[in-house]
Amino acid sequence: MANKLEKDFDAVASMREIRDRISKETEGMNFEEFQKYIEAKIPEKYQKMYQDSKQPK
Repeated sequence: MANKLEKDFDAVASMREIRDRISKETEGMNFEEFQKYIEAKIPEKYQKMYQDSKQPK
């Protein structure tokens, strides 16, 4: 059997923590408020890509 490696980073636990934090921060927001929250969190260098993705094709 292979030796089990110790993890330096647990991706699943990290994702759960991030998801829980976002859920608490956005609890009670309507759709427009949530959109503004997301837009404020996107780094500036990705803003154009995000805006382009919202446009109908």
